[in-house]
Amino acid sequence: MVPSWQQWDGRIVNGRFLLQQYLGGSEQSAVYLTEIESARAAIKLVRANAPGAQAQVASWKLAGQLSHPNLVRIFETGLWHADDQQDMQFAIIEYCEESLAGVLRHRPLAPAETREMLVPALDALKYLHVQGILHGQIKPTNILAVADQLKLSTDGVRRNGEADHSRVAGPYDAPERTTATISLNGDIWSLGMTLVETLTNRLPLRDKDGNPELPEKLPPPFDAIAKGCLTPDRERRLSPTAIRNLLDRPVIETFAETKAVAKSEETSSSPDGRTVPAYGPAPAAARSSSQDKNAKGSALAGKRPFVLAATALFLILAIALGLRLVGNSAKPSQSNATRVAQPDGATATGPAPPSVSAGASKPRPLTTDPGAVLHEVMPDVSSQARNTINGTVKVKVRVAVNTEGKVSQATLSERGPSKYFAKQALQAARQWTFVAPAHDEKPEASEWTLRFEFRKSGTKATAQRTSPS
Repeated sequence: MVPSWQQWDGRIVNGRFLLQQYLGGSEQSAVYLTEIESARAAIKLVRANAPGAQAQVASWKLAGQLSHPNLVRIFETGLWHADDQQDMQFAIIEYCEESLAGVLRHRPLAPAETREMLVPALDALKYLHVQGILHGQIKPTNILAVADQLKLSTDGVRRNGEADHSRVAGPYDAPERTTATISLNGDIWSLGMTLVETLTNRLPLRDKDGNPELPEKLPPPFDAIAKGCLTPDRERRLSPTAIRNLLDRPVIETFAETKAVAKSEETSSSPDGRTVPAYGPAPAAARSSSQDKNAKGSALAGKRPFVLAATALFLILAIALGLRLVGNSAKPSQSNATRVAQPDGATATGPAPPSVSAGASKPRPLTTDPGAVLHEVMPDVSSQARNTINGTVKVKVRVAVNTEGKVSQATLSERGPSKYFAKQALQAARQWTFVAPAHDEKPEASEWTLRFEFRKSGTKATAQRTSPS
């Protein structure tokens, strides 16, 4: 940080925007926390005589014309006469609480989380590309979150084909960026680099020619997506629509395959057909990979028809309920044991009661003590997501409980480093039940704080009543 930035806390830009807290920056620019219309926002300051300052202002003005739920908004731009010697260009930008880079400092994302990240990012990228606008800086620090909504930064957008001499090429930039050439296909390369880092927590290594070497164990369909993004020939890179086709293909192919197996069981013959994704045909780069998977799936189907038929039924039910299936492991069956809390806080195993989803909920011993936890539900975390945890992921949920002992409202008080685990904790907390505390023999509403600790070995939950005390 330039020493002068440290002295700017508390200054007011153009009599309107208070510089509340320094958030980051460089020698030529700084970002502060501020407010606009009583809501938190970020203000980015750029020295008016800095290299690339005018290009930055042009990007801000272009971004201010955009409207998409997955793009960070630019509310206002202007010029600030900071003092007698230095003018500052500034932009008031939507404040984002979290970035993908912040999560990756702790752990890589599981496939299910990666898909949740890619879908809105692709929607935003497609919106930009249709209008001939490129993002220019796809990387983890520019993939942001506002509450539960993912957004791409917008302070670097520009028209396709414009030369960019304002910065040198970085590790996420396409090879052609070294010549200052930028194009829509360059965004696809950057997305591919970001995808590999998201799943592995490191950027791909480079071969002697400078081409990225993809990890051998990238899960499908991310292996095909990364390969289609990171080709040196920019004309052969995938489009956002083609990537979405590949992203949706596993669910569609698995569903079609299980239906074909069920049909073959009835007719004693194998259907001969090809599955087409709902979003259109996959690009040629992915078809050979798909054919290999279909061949392996056919061999497996001959050996395990009953398992696949059961999977078909599960998929039909899951799709009807609107569940996201990609990356999630199957839930344990009712025959599995469930954990039952003991008075000393230890856990023991026992048969799951008929009304309890095994492995997901943990009933307390029956009690009539007022203000006690009656039934707790553990978050449903996929094995792939759990395997990405290093140490402990902590989430805290505040719940309001009505006089019937049911949760009427649940909010995150500490979300932790991952939106995925915060979401799972919030969903579980809504299903807890309590014995309502009583006053003058009448049940009262109460408030509780639920603490969830996610580890590779399992999830621990504790509860503390905060009112009435």
